[in-house]
Amino acid sequence: MNQPVLLSCNSILTNQYFIPPFDVRAGELVQVYLYHGYHFYPVLAYLSKILTGAIPHENIILHQPFSYVPRFTESWWRRHFRPVTVDAYMKKHASADSPAANRIYERSNIRKNTRINTLEAPDRKLVSLSATLSRSSCIVFDLAGLGPVGTPQTFSIVKEHVQQGGAAILLDGYKDFQQECTKHVELQWLAS
Repeated sequence: MNQPVLLSCNSILTNQYFIPPFDVRAGELVQVYLYHGYHFYPVLAYLSKILTGAIPHENIILHQPFSYVPRFTESWWRRHFRPVTVDAYMKKHASADSPAANRIYERSNIRKNTRINTLEAPDRKLVSLSATLSRSSCIVFDLAGLGPVGTPQTFSIVKEHVQQGGAAILLDGYKDFQQECTKHVELQWLAS
């Protein structure tokens, strides 16, 4: 049986690039390949906002809300004088009654009183991912800055979530996981 469409993209056209049409259904992990380079982060920031509906776009139809998995940030003052613990972050950003919220504590180095700023980048991303998955079955995520260990680890958690009926859009600058994604959409640069 065919799953209902959760997100429809009729195409995205800017003065720099074109993204062809695609849709996302439950149980699908769609990779939007952005190439890697100086343009990656501005394109990532823009696409993450329109694919989640934060910036309305006439060619994006959201049939179900998608949530972006944010990168954890903390101000200098907060980091030095009152750092955020995993427990405080989860209480603020996660749905307490979801099993996904507590999965983060299965990791050997993460406890409720662990300060997030003491964690390596992959573990900080996993805290954010756990919080997002606890409140949304449809996510938009990236693997930027996670390194050779954190990248496959994060991808496998999302892939497991998708296999359980969720949906995900991976905004990526590499094709490492192209074969493991349900669909692959490639950004096309326009001639200047």
